[in-house]
Amino acid sequence: SYNTTGFGAQTASAFVGGSYPGYQNTTQEYNGSGFSVGGTYPESRGGIGTAGVLTAGLAWGGNSSPEFESQLTNEYNGTAWTNVNNYPITVSAPAGAGTQTAGLGAGGWDYSGPFSAKNTTNEYDGTNWTGGGNLNTARSSFWGGGTQTAGILSGGYGGSSVALNEYYDGSSWSEQADLNTARNAQAQGGIQTSS
Repeated sequence: SYNTTGFGAQTASAFVGGSYPGYQNTTQEYNGSGFSVGGTYPESRGGIGTAGVLTAGLAWGGNSSPEFESQLTNEYNGTAWTNVNNYPITVSAPAGAGTQTAGLGAGGWDYSGPFSAKNTTNEYDGTNWTGGGNLNTARSSFWGGGTQTAGILSGGYGGSSVALNEYYDGSSWSEQADLNTARNAQAQGGIQTSS
């Protein structure tokens, strides 16, 4: 499937949604050697933002046809999804990092006007989303990793592929050494000092 996103560790992870063939509401769990079917996601979407681990996952946003973005946020307990407080903006293809109780969402895109990449950052405390420091460069479809207070985002798309690499300290983003090659539509995972 295309535009599937995931969270968790190498031996305990989940992959949710997707946009080919057609928009998907499936969750696939991976145990290090094989896949099994997990809980059905509440909406059929691709480009969902994700964070957390298999038994405490977090997912928000995403898009469906015809280019309809969402604010929906759900938590995963390893078996089923539960709807919680909405993400502050409609968005697809944001980067995510952190945990279910200390999550970080940034960037993404929205087709509500002409296409626009976002520079917003939002932090999740296990109940509510609140605004954080804006990205230096608006973009979507990029790699996210780390924690809410030591996040890293790399690459992405802001009209063209970019090589930017930004670190988050819990309140603001700073540009660090850029990627060697501009790229977008990357996977997620890792920590700020070992990605």
